[in-house]
Amino acid sequence: MNQANSQPFTRRQGWKRILGLLLFIVAALTVVILPQLGHKEVSLQIRATHNGLATPDGFFVYQKLDENGVSITSITQDREGLVIRLAHPEQRTLALQVLQRELPPGYSIADKILHRSLFYKSERPAAATLSYSAGHNR
Repeated sequence: MNQANSQPFTRRQGWKRILGLLLFIVAALTVVILPQLGHKEVSLQIRATHNGLATPDGFFVYQKLDENGVSITSITQDREGLVIRLAHPEQRTLALQVLQRELPPGYSIADKILHRSLFYKSERPAAATLSYSAGHNR
């Protein structure tokens, strides 16, 4: 009789362990996947507005932004100029101010916000005014 009573107890413990393990896996996946559901990436593109004007040096741009506390994910060159990806989207305004102040006249700065999620990806201008002419605040 003891053996018959202990078997259902063991089965119940097995189901509880399986259920607990399943809940742990779901919770772990939620912690990993949830931050990826809505990611906002801000990038700035610096372009020359005049023919013959060279693209600004990426290290110079990095140095000036870093001196002013702007964190950068990457600076890459594309066919139209430099693309700067900011580590923190809330630093967009500060980065624009620094670049407007530090770059000589003849460059425009366009800002874009890229929204990424597991289900879609959209890119749009950050504001109604896309381009800022650099070098006027000296």
